[in-house]
Amino acid sequence: PYLTTVPLNRDGGITHWILTTNDNNGNDNDADAGSGRSRRPLLSSCESYKKIVLVADPGSGQVREEIGHGIGSVFTSTEYRGRSYASRMLGEVGTKLANWDLSPSYKPAPGSGSGSSGSKKAICSALWSDIGKKFYAKKGWIPFASQHVEFAACKGEQHGAAAKLPSTPITYANLAKFCAIDEAAVRSKLVKTAAATGKTAMAFAPSHDQMLWHLYRDSYIASIVLPDRDPSLAADVDGQPGNATAATNGTTAKGRESPASSSSSSSPSRQPRSGAALRRHPGAPEANEVKGIAVGPEGRRVWAIWTRNYATPAGPDAPQKNTLYILRLVVENEDEIGKDGDGEAAATTTEAFRAVIRAAQAFAAEWGCAHVDLWNPTGVVARLLRDSGLEHEVVEREEASIPSLMWYGEGTRTEDVVWVNNEKYCWC
Repeated sequence: PYLTTVPLNRDGGITHWILTTNDNNGNDNDADAGSGRSRRPLLSSCESYKKIVLVADPGSGQVREEIGHGIGSVFTSTEYRGRSYASRMLGEVGTKLANWDLSPSYKPAPGSGSGSSGSKKAICSALWSDIGKKFYAKKGWIPFASQHVEFAACKGEQHGAAAKLPSTPITYANLAKFCAIDEAAVRSKLVKTAAATGKTAMAFAPSHDQMLWHLYRDSYIASIVLPDRDPSLAADVDGQPGNATAATNGTTAKGRESPASSSSSSSPSRQPRSGAALRRHPGAPEANEVKGIAVGPEGRRVWAIWTRNYATPAGPDAPQKNTLYILRLVVENEDEIGKDGDGEAAATTTEAFRAVIRAAQAFAAEWGCAHVDLWNPTGVVARLLRDSGLEHEVVEREEASIPSLMWYGEGTRTEDVVWVNNEKYCWC
């Protein structure tokens, strides 16, 4: 399948888990004769995705890269529900992931504590619960902040709100540059957060690969939901002959290029399959290349990267169920905003923020999404929101998409970890 070939997933980055019986229900053979297929029941299933996690400990003054796992697609077929199969499976998966080795080529640094085989212990796993906060908490995944700010989509010139300030559309061509700048800032923020709180601070790396995972997924799903706007895309990516990356066994991970300072260092800015098709988004090429926008002078920019979510096959015909998610909102040099009485700089940042949100609202309206959602805004973003005058609603989610973390690091309870940038880009 195409989605096993995209960044994060390919080359071993995705693992498919199933809960089944340890026998064949009394059958003498474990597979259908001649078919090679097991007769054992698929009681429950899920997927895990290897991610890079950035960690800073108080007093260290440094950031280290660790492995984390995101868990998604938890599913139990109707005939097996009500028997606690998902609970049993997740209990075992949570334990397995602590030492799940997806880095056979990993070479530990001397004194790092990693085994000579090159395995690297995971630092955490995370999932996003759609059944409230209690079920997964009992399994060890502790719920974290689950607030979002919702803006209504509104029609208008997509870039008109940014006319007074320099603006740059974020596309596949320049995405890696923005991710590298962001990641450098996140590393600095983690060190400061750990020092200020006296606690371990962590963040899922806002890497090029992490963003591409969302954007390729967005492109592919939109091509199915909106076939009239690019009817060839789905066929191109799943049916192109001779595609070197098409052959995959479904247990896939990385391969990209990016600035050396970024953990996004293995993904090309080109798409993994049928490049011409994926560089072309549904609709007008000049519009659909846009994956976000940056507004403001360099050093004072605000930017957002976004993705569409269509809740039903009706797609844009049922816009109230569709959402444009802001994967990542960045405020450059956010610690400097409002310092030294620089009111003009603060006003510029506020105007840039307003322009970014207006652009997202216009993009949402264009693509049949009724809402724009921004997860867990920081204190700085909350002030910008207040000063911007933008109409919005603050929502505390109690049931859906609850970020939940299990920490494997020694000497630290999950409850004592500070999760920095708990935003939509982390989700899987």
